Amino acid sequence: MTGVCFILLFALNILLNSLFFPFPFNDDQDRIRYGTFPWGTLGIIAINVVVFMVWLAPKWAEWGYRYTGYTVESFADAYYPYYETVWLYGYRGAYLDGESIGGFVAFTSIFMHADLSHLLGNMAYLWTFGHRLEDACGTWRFVAFYLVCGMIASMGSAGARLLLDFEDVAGIGASGAIGGLLGAYLLLFFNTKIQTIYMLWSILRIPTLPFRPKQKQIWKWVTNIPAFWFLLFFAGLQAFYAFVSAQSGQTGGVDYFAHYFGFVAGLTIFFFLRKDMVVRYATGRAL
Repeated sequence: MTGVCFILLFALNILLNSLFFPFPFNDDQDRIRYGTFPWGTLGIIAINVVVFMVWLAPKWAEWGYRYTGYTVESFADAYYPYYETVWLYGYRGAYLDGESIGGFVAFTSIFMHADLSHLLGNMAYLWTFGHRLEDACGTWRFVAFYLVCGMIASMGSAGARLLLDFEDVAGIGASGAIGGLLGAYLLLFFNTKIQTIYMLWSILRIPTLPFRPKQKQIWKWVTNIPAFWFLLFFAGLQAFYAFVSAQSGQTGGVDYFAHYFGFVAGLTIFFFLRKDMVVRYATGRAL
């Protein structure tokens, strides 16, 4: 019964996330050039899932149970065990103040997620863009690239917060590192298409069917979006929200600065590509 509930929750989460913004799950390329099995991509996904399910989810669930069950006097008392974990292992600008594990937060923070929705969304993006880039880099260079993007995103976000005199809160999540994957994908594979679930588009296309007599399929779950437009829209959206956050002093719980700096960190992909891939890119041949 628990497994069925989890699957239903997973499906509902995808549908809600895809209502107004496309939810990516793959690209349209059937072949990878080097035939590399994506050990790095799947390994990173596995680590993120295990860290959340074994370490963070129990604390998060206990917080919800204790608070909603009225076994503690206040929200803060119930939240504290989970909050303490995020504070110690998340990335903060003042992480050397003795209240965390020091520089190791550059790694621990990018494998932590706030809740199930946060985890599932990030892992979908990681798979969609990661396995293609891993083929271009090789497993170990891809893992190194991923970690570098995550650290640049965290440091860039922390630096922006300090310059803007924001509250020094702990940042967690893989989205900064994944932003680097999106930036690199835009550079290398901009002419592909991203397979997405986009509920709004699936609904809006139905009234247009009478004007397209050759189109027999009423409902389409999968919407293919050119990677160029999908990724440019993502980058523009992050830059816009980062600007709004800077003006308002509020981040709304989402670290758009990390997304933006991670995307920019995608430029470092050329330090991690296979030699043959660099030559192909420089000579304008198909990747």
